[in-house]
Amino acid sequence: MDDGFATIHPTRPRLPMELSVSVFTDVLSPLAAFLPAGDAEPAAPAAEKLPSEYDPWPTSWLNPKNRIDSLAPAERPTWRIDGAHLDGQRFFAVPTFALGRPPLRVDLHLAPSEEWPRPLRDVLMPEAALYARRSTIPSLPLSQYLVRALDHWASCIPDFQEAYLSLPFGSRILVAHVAAHLDETEIHLIPVYEVEQELLGISFLIGQWGDRIFGAGVPGMLDWANLAFVRQIAETISLVHIPSLHGDAEFVFKSLTRDTRHMYHELKVLLSLEAHPNIISHPLYVVEKRCRFGGRKSVCGFILEYFPLGTLQDRLSSPVPASLSQRVRWGKQVAEALVHVASQRGEGWFYPDLKPDNIMLRPSERNGRETDAVLLDFEQRGGWFGWSPPEVLCVEYMEILASSLPRGAARKEARDLLLAHIPNWRRQPREAEYRDAVGGFGQAWLALSQRDTGAGLDRAQVFLLGKLLWCIFEGQPTVRCGMDHELLRDVDPAGPAFPEFRRTPQDIRSLIRRCTMGARAWQGARRAVAVIAGRLVLYPGGHEEEGKELTATEVVRETSRRWWREEVAAAKDTLRQLVTRRPGYPSSEESQIRGLISQRPRLVDVLEELRRIEATGVAGPGHWGGTM
Repeated sequence: MDDGFATIHPTRPRLPMELSVSVFTDVLSPLAAFLPAGDAEPAAPAAEKLPSEYDPWPTSWLNPKNRIDSLAPAERPTWRIDGAHLDGQRFFAVPTFALGRPPLRVDLHLAPSEEWPRPLRDVLMPEAALYARRSTIPSLPLSQYLVRALDHWASCIPDFQEAYLSLPFGSRILVAHVAAHLDETEIHLIPVYEVEQELLGISFLIGQWGDRIFGAGVPGMLDWANLAFVRQIAETISLVHIPSLHGDAEFVFKSLTRDTRHMYHELKVLLSLEAHPNIISHPLYVVEKRCRFGGRKSVCGFILEYFPLGTLQDRLSSPVPASLSQRVRWGKQVAEALVHVASQRGEGWFYPDLKPDNIMLRPSERNGRETDAVLLDFEQRGGWFGWSPPEVLCVEYMEILASSLPRGAARKEARDLLLAHIPNWRRQPREAEYRDAVGGFGQAWLALSQRDTGAGLDRAQVFLLGKLLWCIFEGQPTVRCGMDHELLRDVDPAGPAFPEFRRTPQDIRSLIRRCTMGARAWQGARRAVAVIAGRLVLYPGGHEEEGKELTATEVVRETSRRWWREEVAAAKDTLRQLVTRRPGYPSSEESQIRGLISQRPRLVDVLEELRRIEATGVAGPGHWGGTM
């Protein structure tokens, strides 16, 4: 590896910490920097008592009658698990009678696994839903248990099918209590009317956007009742048929059941964006549903093209590497798509969530052995920490602290820094009412779009493109340089991390470095922990506190806490450098981060360089499979 980035090697034994929902605040959030230091592991609740010879036999976990009968797949299941949300507490469950019917988006929610009896947690392994690959979630022990529990529960409810199909869109099933015996498992069917109440009618949207959005060439309206559900691919993505219009052809139905304003914003963006071969096409239909509360018709989603080849992330996870020419082609196509977005007339045209799982692949018309990249997901919310440029990341961190810390000096400092950088900043309510917004609702990116005549916004997107190019040319599905949700689904945590180079040709390495100027990873910053074999461990090369007798959990928490303190301190320094012409803040000439940002190329420059490389070939080593 070159560029002065030291190779990572384990220097101490890896110490494990059990995964749980607390990982999102204790490990994967800047809030971890403010957790009390040196706290002992919490005492195990009574439910976690291990079996012993002193337990009464009727209630002992050693008694076979207190154990789960079977976790083998049911012979004739009446339910199916399609996947799970990143938090591991929300599963995409559907009864088989709902297949081929309009998608109701009724998800299964679980009580926190920390509340379950310890022996059940050991058997069902709920933490696996946090790190398992999407394709393996239906076969997890917990998924098999849930299928059996739902089978038993639904069979005991008279006219269950009628009750289920009459639910409002976005309702939920709650598993309030998990037990070894299915008849002791507590499950509730919960109608949720708020989602349908928040959905907006087409006339309201036209009033917000103007008639120009619904002019020539935009999709027609489609009634939700015409959709036939196939399976749930992700939280917002359902695979459907439209039998009355397209037979067995498969399409994507995009819908949100939380914070629906982002869905409406993406719909507006896709309807407004001029067509490009490397950007998802305009929605084929806008889907309306007659709401059960009030009987009005509202927009509940839209129909998009389906890409059966999957995502670029799936392809980069494959053991069979793509050719060098194919990788150059992907990089050039994504750059072309970003330049096209930036060239649109008006304000608010940028793409802030560039990463391999937001890029779909389809067969190339030029060469059947190659694939083309297609950019999707235009909600403009922003991305994960590991991908954000420092000028955006510092705002994202401060927003979390200013919104979630208890009242006090730390929260006030974060808020004051935000207001100095974004004078009109305010805490965003989670379910805010939709109103038309230029550039969406991500305040960190909007701050860039409203200053520097677009140069800062352009170079922030170049930063994302540089990290994507690293993934493409290193053959890695993730950058492995942030403490965020991506850490949980990293299938090879011991693999190379940005900006370590092994396979990338020399001239592309240079381009990536210029694109990502300002990244703390160039200064040696790297993840503090990783997930290996379902447990949180110190990232290879990490160190625990010297001279302290700490438990495994305390070591990981303390390491994460120290990592986040350094991150938050760096973010505050970056934000102060971005704020100029204020007493106590550095001038533009004294701002190191501004200097680094200005050294990044523009999007058009990166595209020109990739086109040159495609036409003339790469310089420097570039043989796949060898160490660079």
